[in-house]
Amino acid sequence: MFKNDIINFFKKTVRRITSFSEYVDLNSSSSREIYISTITPQIAETVDKTIRMWNRIDDTEMVEWGKRMPIKLYINSTGGDFNSMLTIMDIIKLSKTPVYTINTGVVHKEAFFIFITGHQRYAYPKSSFVYERDLKHLDEEDRSLDNYIAFYERQLAEIKDVILEKTKITENEYNKHLKGTWWMTAEDAQKLRICNEVLNAYQSIQ
Repeated sequence: MFKNDIINFFKKTVRRITSFSEYVDLNSSSSREIYISTITPQIAETVDKTIRMWNRIDDTEMVEWGKRMPIKLYINSTGGDFNSMLTIMDIIKLSKTPVYTINTGVVHKEAFFIFITGHQRYAYPKSSFVYERDLKHLDEEDRSLDNYIAFYERQLAEIKDVILEKTKITENEYNKHLKGTWWMTAEDAQKLRICNEVLNAYQSIQ
């Protein structure tokens, strides 16, 4: 019954739409699709609410784990807010309903870490990946930041664990890129299991 209520809500909302962009946004929401460009607290809240909504629907409908329709997170982003990144990573990991991440252009900095959290990860053929470990620029001369810097290093250590678990990046490769920027093509990313598959022409994401 809960699923039918949601569907009826979307149908009623369609009648009030006044622009094509509003229609696209609504259609994406009803199709379990989310789009990320700049990573902001507002985007993180939308992603969190949407993923939790579809989990509630699947739980209420008692859909078995392996039969749940995936939520698709399309990413074309050069990064953004660090804490918003952590929120999105957490809700993906907490989601019983699978969340697929798809690189449609570039995933850079914070977007990179969101991408690798996906349960399945795909990339457009000409997309690119940019790994950069240092996501914040802290003034280490300011000793009042000592406690926060230590806290930030703990957060980076947790992110490192995600990278080593979800990809074929070795600890040596990780340490090699502690500083600087690491650019990768979609094919490079697939070899390192950053993405599971590079999409071909006319291929659908199931």
